[in-house]
Amino acid sequence: MSVDELEGAVGEAVKEQIGIAFDESKIFVYVQRHEFEGILFSDVDGFRGVGLDISQIHIRQLRHIRQQFPTPEDINDENHTAPSRRLGAILPNFRKRLHGPLVAETIGLPKISAECPRFAGWLRRLERLPQTQRR
Repeated sequence: MSVDELEGAVGEAVKEQIGIAFDESKIFVYVQRHEFEGILFSDVDGFRGVGLDISQIHIRQLRHIRQQFPTPEDINDENHTAPSRRLGAILPNFRKRLHGPLVAETIGLPKISAECPRFAGWLRRLERLPQTQRR
């Protein structure tokens, strides 16, 4: 099942549970295609200055991985080459819950959105919500 099919199936299940109160303009599904760590490859320089011991060699290795895929969202050949495993092999001190948000914040939503089209589509839908629905 593709990620788009999964999103559709989840959306249908939610719609079925909610029934008539379901409003597609307020409730929509987003499934991250692969691991969160993939979007961190949007700009590998974002790994600098977040408490990791990172060298230029590490940056080159991360950049090499990124260059092998059309988008960061595509990084995930197999279980042993998933983004988290790739990061763990290059940066053994990387901790998803600690460093992940710091790297993402350093990169910024504009760059992540420019590099990750599925994520950008979801973000655009959120941004289109009226201010009163964002709470």
